[in-house]
Amino acid sequence: LNGRWSHALTVQGVQATRDSFSFGGLSSGNDGSRLKASYVSSLHLGSHAFAQTFTGAVDFEREKFQNTSPFLTPAQGQQRQIDNVGLVAQYDLVVNERLGLGAALRHDSNDGFDDATTYRVQASYLFAGDTRVHAAVGSGIKNPGIFELFGFNPGTFIGNRNLKPERSEGFEAGVEQSFLDARARIDVTYFDNTLKDEIFTRFVGPSFIASPDNRTAQSTQKGVEVSGQALIGDQWRIHGAYTYLDAKENGVEEVRRPQQIASFNLSWRAQGDRYGGYASVRYNGKATDSNFTLTGGPTAELSAFTLVNVGADYRLSQTFDLYARVENALDETYEEIFTYRSPGRAGYIGVRAGF
Repeated sequence: LNGRWSHALTVQGVQATRDSFSFGGLSSGNDGSRLKASYVSSLHLGSHAFAQTFTGAVDFEREKFQNTSPFLTPAQGQQRQIDNVGLVAQYDLVVNERLGLGAALRHDSNDGFDDATTYRVQASYLFAGDTRVHAAVGSGIKNPGIFELFGFNPGTFIGNRNLKPERSEGFEAGVEQSFLDARARIDVTYFDNTLKDEIFTRFVGPSFIASPDNRTAQSTQKGVEVSGQALIGDQWRIHGAYTYLDAKENGVEEVRRPQQIASFNLSWRAQGDRYGGYASVRYNGKATDSNFTLTGGPTAELSAFTLVNVGADYRLSQTFDLYARVENALDETYEEIFTYRSPGRAGYIGVRAGF
């Protein structure tokens, strides 16, 4: 239909085997696989004055899992499987390239949990002077991971088959201002989300074996995000963002939720798009974390850290691209989880092929 009807079919798969060793011997392990397929179809109707888009989608996901520890009972070692089918319907409307309205509905049918329906409604309006206001409200659901349900490490971890999915509801509202014929813009957005049945790790005495469970208290996460981007000439692009987050659970600050996060990205492309490079800086403010060591209080402070990444790519031909990147280029020492060391400087080089 002259490009008005588009289709996308994707298939992904992974097969993973994990083995853990203690004191030189195999102590635990598991085999797992995930197959995911999706089909999305969008039909575009109308004109610039009244543009409509109807979208339908279906996706299927199958997860398989089996514990392979040498210390298993037959029940612990049996293979598990969970299938999920999702159906999506979405409608979007743009009137005179100023008013935007949209609504989406998703229904998930899961053979391990109750069926669930989630939604999203959004709207925006572009005023004279390139000022756009926007708002959205929606809900979400996240089923427990298959390892959280059935995983088993003797003496350290036991899965919980009675876990419930995590559920969330939230809204956001903001203002976006464009400058320089839309070559630059700044956006300020306020967000407020509530998470129910959050999955956490419980340590059960007297052996204190880890096992996941659902929290009874609600988790609230609200704050402000400021972002901006600009095109400088035809070759340079900059983007920056800053988030202030107030995350509390039962009135107490949540662990691993820094109040301040910021990022800055700078990229350059040569004329003709033959080669280019980028640099990115990510700042993670200080946060608290649970302290499971035998010294100190129940919580510990995670220090703030800044990571710098750089990369470049070169087009060898219409088919092949050569790329390289360095992550944590300044070899920053930092912790995202208390007492767990994070990766130092790492370099990658590779080739991409497009057909």
